[in-house]
Amino acid sequence: GAMWENARRFAAYVSGEDSVVESPSPSPSKLENGAEARDQPHPAGTSTSTSTTSTTSYDKRKALMPREWSESQRDKLLKILNKSVVDIEQLQQVSWGGIPQDLRPICWQLMLGYLPRETSSWQDVVNCKRKAYRDLLKTHYEVSNSRKSEEELGTLRQIAIDAPRTEPTVKLFGKSALQRSLIRILYIRACTHPSSGYVQGLNDVLTPFLHVFLSRVFPGDMGTWDVDSIHDDKLIDIEGDCYWCFCKLMDRVEDMYTREQPGTSLFSVPLGQTFVFCFSGGEFH
Repeated sequence: GAMWENARRFAAYVSGEDSVVESPSPSPSKLENGAEARDQPHPAGTSTSTSTTSTTSYDKRKALMPREWSESQRDKLLKILNKSVVDIEQLQQVSWGGIPQDLRPICWQLMLGYLPRETSSWQDVVNCKRKAYRDLLKTHYEVSNSRKSEEELGTLRQIAIDAPRTEPTVKLFGKSALQRSLIRILYIRACTHPSSGYVQGLNDVLTPFLHVFLSRVFPGDMGTWDVDSIHDDKLIDIEGDCYWCFCKLMDRVEDMYTREQPGTSLFSVPLGQTFVFCFSGGEFH
């Protein structure tokens, strides 16, 4: 029935498989905490198990979760997420208790307004947004420099200088694939929001989105992620998700920084509080 269909949709999204795979309705014994237990394609850069026991990506990710995430907290979040219409206010309230890594992408996307409350619309919205991001790349990024203005070229040069400085102690962000992602997302954001443009420091605001949304593809510690091996189309999909969520966040906090400040971006509150502000409905606590 509808409950099983919603469980399948949710399980597919959490496990990193964007399209719900049609399969016979599962029995209750195959569901755990409202999410379907089924095999998923093995993430790139990892080896497959030779065990004869079927283990889902969802279960693998759950096994990798820190112990401090209590089962009661997970159950509370799953109960909210596995409804046909997600109660965002309730999700915000429960999320104060912490969000397990495997549920973090979907929770962030819901609380920022990237995903709608109606779970049946998730796939259509994601497909539309990802296509829109690809169109923005064609319009602004994938054009010759002769068709870019001097201001756009200057912005692109500054972003290219700042990108390698992003989280220098974290090897993940030094990988060439993520360097390109950082540059593309920040440049498109600057082109589509000329009033605020690009300022130094926005690269650091973007990194949590890349980390969290990549975790849907790569399980485990990010130090083991072979990001350079990911297919270009999949990386652009992740970029699209990051771009729109990054824009949602920046639309709420643009008054916290000043573009005209020489050489830097001055945030009036720490980055952590900025995320709290956005994910708690726009009010500081």
